Amino acid sequence: MSITGYLVPFPDPGAWDLMSDRLEEQLHAPGPGAIRIRLTLPPIPPERADSQGGFARKRVLLARQEESGWATLYDATTASRAPTEELLLPITAAATLRCRLMNMGGLEGQFTLDCAFIPA
Repeated sequence: MSITGYLVPFPDPGAWDLMSDRLEEQLHAPGPGAIRIRLTLPPIPPERADSQGGFARKRVLLARQEESGWATLYDATTASRAPTEELLLPITAAATLRCRLMNMGGLEGQFTLDCAFIPA
């Protein structure tokens, strides 16, 4: 499954949390294997980029549902030099998982998230 969002600037800087700045997908892993997370990010405009350019700063989160809530399996905030990235994260047992991509740069543009289970 793949989902796409479009980040739009919000006119009130105090309401940044109302922006469309995250994509989230839930999936079920029926047993051991891996979760493949593919994401694309909007480019940094030339006037805001350093000499090497780049793409939006992002946060990628993978969590497992437990009785008491969600347990984080992976959480990283990084900048990117590539428009598309792929992560492969191991899963040791059956679980309901939540993948989340957050566009941390406040940049306008399209970004996508695609999570898939790959059996062992």
